[in-house]
Amino acid sequence: MRDLRGLFNHARKRYSRKSLGIIRIEHYPFEEFKIVDAPQTEKRNTQVKRLRILGIVILNVIVEQSLLEIFLCYHFRCVESAWQ
Repeated sequence: MRDLRGLFNHARKRYSRKSLGIIRIEHYPFEEFKIVDAPQTEKRNTQVKRLRILGIVILNVIVEQSLLEIFLCYHFRCVESAWQ
C-alpha cells in the first residue's frame, strides 16, 4: 500500500500543476486510509564468521580442481611420452 501511495503521489506531482490551476488528478484515495509505519525487518547481513567459512570452502574447491587439472595434465603427458 505504501508503494502504491508513493506512485500515486508521483503521478499527481507530475501531471498536476496547482500553480497554473491544472489539476488532472483530483481524487486522492489515501486521505481516507491511514498507513501505519513499516514493521522493523530482521537483520539480513551475513556474519563475518560465515563469510570466512564460505571463503575457505571455495578456496579448497579451487585448490582441489587445480590439483586435479595438474595431475591429469601430468598423467596424459606421461602416457603420451610412453606411446612415442
